[in-house]
Amino acid sequence: LTRLPVVEPAALTVANDRLYLLERRNGGWAARHLPLEPDGMLDPAKWSQPLPLAGLEDPRDLAVDAQGRLYVADIARNRVLRFAPTGQFELAFGAADAQREGHYDPRVFMQPTRLACWRDAQGIERLFVVEAGGPSRISEWSTDGKLLRDWHGLLTHAGNSGFTADPASPEHLYICGQNDTLLRYHVDYATGKW
Repeated sequence: LTRLPVVEPAALTVANDRLYLLERRNGGWAARHLPLEPDGMLDPAKWSQPLPLAGLEDPRDLAVDAQGRLYVADIARNRVLRFAPTGQFELAFGAADAQREGHYDPRVFMQPTRLACWRDAQGIERLFVVEAGGPSRISEWSTDGKLLRDWHGLLTHAGNSGFTADPASPEHLYICGQNDTLLRYHVDYATGKW
């Protein structure tokens, strides 16, 4: 085993035969990586130079794609930010800083906290984002920031906090979400679509 000195770690991930670290440095945030040796050991002398990642407030997770681009979930900004392998900011995922009250926009995150990169059967990079707020959604995005599909985790909240149908409009279901949110869904009972 090896000890790896780090300042204030926010996230670790393994990609491209490297261990990537996101940590607080000099009042900001930086990423660096370390090659994984063939025997599985890590040599702390081989850390890359820290790459400052500008604009981060409260990062929670880090993912790296096959091109070495870094994706950071920033819960305070309610965004996922993409950085070039050099640390240069490239793109912000998410259409706004917050949901508009009384309206749900699937392109707006509700506390993104976990990330994962993967390639589909055609070799196209994708990004999964897990959100802690609202309906505890998992969403899949293209690497250029387009929402592809999403899944809502309703059962945890319905089972723990309850749900109800509006007696006057039974097609409206109300479910408690994370962080003091109340979610209203329109259910088409004929098709089963929400």
